[in-house]
Amino acid sequence: MRELVLAEITHSHDSSGACPKYTIHFDYIPWTNLNYPVFYPNLLGLDFAAGRPRARTKLLQNVQVQSNASTSCASGSRTERTYRINYVADSLTGQPRLNKVDWFGTGDAAQNPQTASPVVAYQYGNPLNSGELRYSAAENLSLPPGPQNSIAGFSTSLGSQGIYGRVRDFQDMNGDGRADFFSLSADGSHPTLSVNRPSSLGNDFSTLAASVDLPNSPAAV
Repeated sequence: MRELVLAEITHSHDSSGACPKYTIHFDYIPWTNLNYPVFYPNLLGLDFAAGRPRARTKLLQNVQVQSNASTSCASGSRTERTYRINYVADSLTGQPRLNKVDWFGTGDAAQNPQTASPVVAYQYGNPLNSGELRYSAAENLSLPPGPQNSIAGFSTSLGSQGIYGRVRDFQDMNGDGRADFFSLSADGSHPTLSVNRPSSLGNDFSTLAASVDLPNSPAAV
């Protein structure tokens, strides 16, 4: 399988088009932390172009910005800046994740981390607990009581005359994108509505407000 990577970008050439004033050079490394049980141990993924597979085994490590002092390129190029990209293995998949980006100044060989200036750094959480994925309930929603043997369903609508459909249901009744809960009262005499609000855990979690009584209609009987 062929792997295509971008090697360099040149721009601001001389009048002949042969000597670029600036060159951006890209260096790559293989990612060796994966342990697939296949013949291609460094395989990060596959792309398909025109029905043919193309392997991805390399990660961008260095971006070098170079310039030529002369318009003829006779004096050779000089490295103005080098960006070093570092990765860490994801604790769950082993795939590489961006860890940090540093840059090195003019003429720096980018070999000594002490001469680097930080650009950005990232930290990631670990979903594993003793080497396993474990889940626990973040919250427990208590539903208001309803009539004995009431029917649950998802076919409810709100009309000008009241609520139509089954008698215990989750539906977004106020248009805020959260599924509110409604039911008949415990004695079956009238509909009730509990509005879904963000809980103390944040906007991605829910809590049901105290039930409010809704006007009765024949559809709620």
